[in-house]
Amino acid sequence: MIAACDTFRSGAVEQLKTHCTRLGVPLYERGYEKDPAKVASEAVRAARDQKRDVVLVDTAGRMQVVLFVLGGVAEGGGGACGEFCV
Repeated sequence: MIAACDTFRSGAVEQLKTHCTRLGVPLYERGYEKDPAKVASEAVRAARDQKRDVVLVDTAGRMQVVLFVLGGVAEGGGGACGEFCV
């Protein structure tokens, strides 16, 4: 599963939809939600519910955003991160 957490770049979610459709990979997205950590955390929960082994979290590509998202998933996820976080 791929989580669309780039909430900054216009067209990012649509671009991932196209790639995921072509590749046959499920996409978790919430449009342009303001909180990328929330979207990532929800995606991890959804993947766990669907018995998926891997979630790729697509962010805006800025290191501070990546750290914020990972920190938010680990802290705000109530343990949802589990074995999914590296």
